[in-house]
Amino acid sequence: MACAQSLLSRLNRNCAHLMNEREEVLQLMKKTFLRVAPRDQASSVRRFFAEATIAAGLLGLDGDPGTPLARGLAIGVADDDPVFGPVFRLRDRLGDRELEEAWQIQAVRWGFLGHPSEPKALLRLHVIADLRPPTASRKAWLQRISRALLLDPFLLEGSLLRRFNEPGCLIWLIPESVATREAARRGRGSMFDVLSYCLPVGVITDSPASAVEQALSFVAGHR
Repeated sequence: MACAQSLLSRLNRNCAHLMNEREEVLQLMKKTFLRVAPRDQASSVRRFFAEATIAAGLLGLDGDPGTPLARGLAIGVADDDPVFGPVFRLRDRLGDRELEEAWQIQAVRWGFLGHPSEPKALLRLHVIADLRPPTASRKAWLQRISRALLLDPFLLEGSLLRRFNEPGCLIWLIPESVATREAARRGRGSMFDVLSYCLPVGVITDSPASAVEQALSFVAGHR
């Protein structure tokens, strides 16, 4: 028991260290963009970083060609994220139909921020959802989930980034541990192996997100 407690203690310390490290990087990014922002745009930069965390990369998901689950893209989220972490843990206990009733996407908003003189940029995906966990009570408790995920387009494969503008592509949120395990096992994830861990965000429509186009153009212009 003492060994198990010692291991758990070390794991908790590692998680806390990673969380602090992500927060430090986030604050450094914010300061970098605020330094170069015109005074009248400083408030926009602060809003860009509001409710935000650094995403843990992208995982391309492939299903059966010609079906609604043919193509997907999962955005990695830290397992210990204070907003999405509890929702992932609830997801583990829910079947697909229960999840559909409990997790309702209300809005998905895109944003892009590029440095005026250096190859630095961020793509922002803001997810707003209502969470209504299953309960025996008729008046189920409702929680509004609001979290923005920041992606560095210079660290992403262009083919994956372009999926954000691919009509019919399904967007998901995936725990970082699951994404890492799947990427190591297959290189590119199989949709059917990971969906039971994921939270659905939506499907890409025929209207491409201008923020994604900006990110692709910005990266291309600095290479």
